Amino acid sequence: KNSKKNSMDNSFILFDKKISISNIKTFIRKINNVFSIQYLQKNGMKFSLWKTKEIDFLSIVLLYKFLEYSVVNKCFYKPTIYLSDEVKKTIKFYKFHNIVTALIEGNDIKDEFNSLKIEIKDDFIIAPIALSQKKIITNEQWNKNLLPNIMQYYHDDIALMIFQFFIELYSNFTSHANDETRSIMVAHGTKNWIEIVCIDNGIGIVNSLRDIFPRMSPNKVLEKAMCKYTTSKSE
Repeated sequence: KNSKKNSMDNSFILFDKKISISNIKTFIRKINNVFSIQYLQKNGMKFSLWKTKEIDFLSIVLLYKFLEYSVVNKCFYKPTIYLSDEVKKTIKFYKFHNIVTALIEGNDIKDEFNSLKIEIKDDFIIAPIALSQKKIITNEQWNKNLLPNIMQYYHDDIALMIFQFFIELYSNFTSHANDETRSIMVAHGTKNWIEIVCIDNGIGIVNSLRDIFPRMSPNKVLEKAMCKYTTSKSE
């Protein structure tokens, strides 16, 4: 019975009171079947975060990606989504409000996506940055738009290290993403730590390394991916 309640075969999905990195597996399990219903336009689906009183940075990004995937791949027909005031507030704080609202209403997110920009808040935030090969960010633009903000917030040495990390990450996206039109990089943190989440539409780490580690489980492949010198490149 419990498995049926957590399945997309059921028309109602109720999310936990707290959604964070500590229980992210439960969140992913509840939305996992979306990948098996492409173009089915399942009718009558209801998703409730009405009882969710706390949702963290990573979970907001995953919620966006779940909605974006289901809309692009026409998984549901006019689904109903309930968001608590706390979830709405957090979505707005991380600058996903316009995009998430457009997805829920079934509207095109192109304008909202292209309007994303770097922004500094009380704690250091880089609002979602649209990553696109059609709109390459040059080193000059990085230096002009990003570096001064980082330098203003962090100590010089730390600032340069974080800056180089962003450039490397961005370069990796533009070099390897299969479909970069809705790829996003988001950062958030304080002077003591920084958290960065990146989402693209590539084939994924496990699939890219499948030929190299054909007999390994997905979890083991991910562990190997974190090891030095592991690469999917032939050279």
